[in-house]
Amino acid sequence: MTYNTHPFQPMQDYDLLRKFLRETFILNDYTEKNWSVQRLDYFYWHIWMNCFELPPEEGALIVKDTDGSLIGAIINEVGGAVSLQVHPDHFNRELLTFMVEQSEQSFCGSLPDGRKRLSVACEQQNLMLLDILSERGYRKGTGEDLCGRVNLLEIQHWNTPIFLWNLGSMNIDRCYPQCPSTPLRMTHCG
Repeated sequence: MTYNTHPFQPMQDYDLLRKFLRETFILNDYTEKNWSVQRLDYFYWHIWMNCFELPPEEGALIVKDTDGSLIGAIINEVGGAVSLQVHPDHFNRELLTFMVEQSEQSFCGSLPDGRKRLSVACEQQNLMLLDILSERGYRKGTGEDLCGRVNLLEIQHWNTPIFLWNLGSMNIDRCYPQCPSTPLRMTHCG
């Protein structure tokens, strides 16, 4: 199947993405496999606009099928971290692989030594995504998240980028830094 992406456009996509998150919450039996609408609002109005002054177009990639239906979104958690939002009716290996590839192309952060890093939020129960990440060269390592908690898995590709994925809950239990006066500098986790 062919998928189309476009950068988040607040005027056309904000309400659409909020509706998508509400619908998928219900379709996922009221389990937060995707973000809650409140988390999107918090990121949109506070993290992206206030803390990082991130242009809305850099906040997310909208993923649609060939019919133009919203089937997913890649949300930029800033600093080389993303969260994949997938419609349960379209949850499949091909789509997840496509979304990981798009994430790597669009949202990698840079480490001080010039290498790239990406953190992909992933629940331990999401075996399909874990398998895809593993096949792409992700391997278990250690590291600290922005809050200093050790919960990251590290990948070292032979051509120098480092990718990370977070194994944990998709609930709103991750903490974020205070609004920095200077851009956030990611440090090597490992």
